[in-house]
Amino acid sequence: MRCTEGVWMSLVNTKEYIYVTLNFENFKHQEISPQEDLLLTMFNTTVSNLILFKNQSRDMLSMAKKFQDGARLFETDSEILQAKLCIILKDVSKADEEVIVKEFRSKISQLVSEEGKDNFISRMYKGRIDIVSWPKFDDAGWSKTLSNISKKLVRQEAIHEDANNFLQNIKIIMAKLKICDWTSLEKTFIQIRVATLTRLLPTAVSYGLEQEDPIIEHLVNRDSGEPIDDQIVILSDILKVSHFCGNEHPCQENCEEDGICNIVTEPKRQIAFTKCIQKEEKLRCNKKIPPYEFEHTGKHTHQDNGFHYCDKKCPFCEYYCTLPYGHTQSHDTKHGNMIIDDDNEFEYTRRKLKDQRFILCNLRCKDLGRHHHTDYCRNEESKNEESCQSGNQRHDIKHVDDFISHKALWERTGFKDPYSVQEREEFTKCFYVCSNKMHQGANNPSYCELPLFHAPLDQNDDGHRFNCEHPE
Repeated sequence: MRCTEGVWMSLVNTKEYIYVTLNFENFKHQEISPQEDLLLTMFNTTVSNLILFKNQSRDMLSMAKKFQDGARLFETDSEILQAKLCIILKDVSKADEEVIVKEFRSKISQLVSEEGKDNFISRMYKGRIDIVSWPKFDDAGWSKTLSNISKKLVRQEAIHEDANNFLQNIKIIMAKLKICDWTSLEKTFIQIRVATLTRLLPTAVSYGLEQEDPIIEHLVNRDSGEPIDDQIVILSDILKVSHFCGNEHPCQENCEEDGICNIVTEPKRQIAFTKCIQKEEKLRCNKKIPPYEFEHTGKHTHQDNGFHYCDKKCPFCEYYCTLPYGHTQSHDTKHGNMIIDDDNEFEYTRRKLKDQRFILCNLRCKDLGRHHHTDYCRNEESKNEESCQSGNQRHDIKHVDDFISHKALWERTGFKDPYSVQEREEFTKCFYVCSNKMHQGANNPSYCELPLFHAPLDQNDDGHRFNCEHPE
């Protein structure tokens, strides 16, 4: 384990608030996988009031990709996601400040335009973003900038009511990230609150206590934490039994509408690992049975004209489509971990992933750059090279497989491509690189400028076109 691995926490206790500082040491560390980076980013966003992101390279594109990966995963809970993102441009001189900030704002506007409603600024930060040029340490404006940041923090509304609420929230968020549960945080908080009250209710009614044994815990207000007075109760006032045959009865059957009432994400223990799965859940019918009747009219349903999820699953991660049942557009979901069950190891960002490791669907191709996939040939009439040639696929004459593009792979699944606009555009291009020695070891190889699976060019020996100049 690296000495800086994880998140470092420090506290400052004042008369009005407890300020909690989280230092994410290992963002963009070379040993951190994209999935670990994504989960840290999402954890930071959901628990923080103010995020200070230090952009030393001033590379807007790489920074945007970092945040964009998690933009569509969590529900946009209005009361939970309240963080403001401050992008810190370090060591900016006064003369260059206006030009650099203007350039960054222009690139952010371009990103919002390309990604549309799914851009991370709108979904994760509700448009609350600020670009701060931080002077050099020996500059007189260094301390002034620090003071301005402090004022920004004071103006932010507190997300967590108290320390107990913060502790509970942070545990829930970590658990949801662990099992790739992207459902609403607010809904989860409510479910836990209801479960807690349900557990305490029998003891509270019987003894006027929250807990009887082994430690006596008196009743407290679950909102304020103040003790509740234990008043004297006359048993004759509460021990009354009413006969309900003349009243409406709640139906005890499950909903029988098409589609899925509720989706539950839970861990499933295997022999050597734990896999997170999604299960469908049928909710109880919400209709009432009339007095002196045994059944109500109409079908059992958990809600009149209620929402039912589509019952199709992603073939990779097996997460359910989150669109309404019977929708006409491509399926869509917030993907989970896909199953790597091939006999061969899959090399992913210099890591060997064996069959008991998992990768989020929207991260497997992220660092592959330009690439193709392999799938079974679907041409039943004639499985030959000529019948499978197109802009999105090329036949493998050694096997009954096709080399297909990233776009074609997701079209075959019926699900919306979960990658960003910039990544999808990059995946459509040819992945061959110039083999000249001058490019060896370079961080910016010279790629072919033509589309993936293009026809070979006659004027070049290798059939590709490169935008680089060097001796033959």
